[in-house]
Amino acid sequence: MNSIKPTSERKKAKKSVENIIGTYFYRPISFFFTKLFILLRFKPNGVTFLSYLFQLGGALFFLFQIPHYIWLSILFIQIGIICDYSDGEVARLTNTRSKKGAWMDPVFDRIGDFTIYLCIGIGSFYNSNDVLSLIFSFVAMGSIMISDYIIIKYDQVFRGDYLSIVQKMNSTKMGAISNIFTFYSGESMLIILCIGIAIQQVLITLIIITCISVPYFITRFLLYFIRKEVVIPEVNQETDVKV
Repeated sequence: MNSIKPTSERKKAKKSVENIIGTYFYRPISFFFTKLFILLRFKPNGVTFLSYLFQLGGALFFLFQIPHYIWLSILFIQIGIICDYSDGEVARLTNTRSKKGAWMDPVFDRIGDFTIYLCIGIGSFYNSNDVLSLIFSFVAMGSIMISDYIIIKYDQVFRGDYLSIVQKMNSTKMGAISNIFTFYSGESMLIILCIGIAIQQVLITLIIITCISVPYFITRFLLYFIRKEVVIPEVNQETDVKV
């Protein structure tokens, strides 16, 4: 019988640093999904793929623009996000982290984001001839993917050193930007998107996401660009990466 206490399991499952939405909303929920996946002997990569299937289902439900399908779309997208948190937890709790898993996780995250925004744009255009929603779905999707790419590539080169930028800001006048950094994530944007879908204000929601994402990736790029180069530390490459 496993003698690890639930509190110890939670600490082991949780990442050392992540965004506020993940820490206080998704992690407490995902832990219970994780226990179920471990009980059912799911592999981490299997949970990653399951996460994408839920997000794909949520995206496709939106295409039909039928009221109860809209709520299924929101439900499936949120379950997909929760599973996305669970895959890394399963890997950490079962000591099955791998390079393939580290690659699959961010790749399927981006494919999931692309699928959701694409279907929302096409669904809005096809069902109500909303050209602006189609345009802003691509703009929002592009800005989010560029932001994630900048973060992931910086992490690959400097291996976590970018986190010191946020930590140093906490004691400066740039603390407000630091708070934005810890709030912003693909998941937080999807929460905003789901709220917009629920209240049937897709266009306004896409504009809000764009107004958040574009300044964010520009600020992130400039901070990385002007930052002095640091020595790259030696690290164990077999870690799961979630942005």
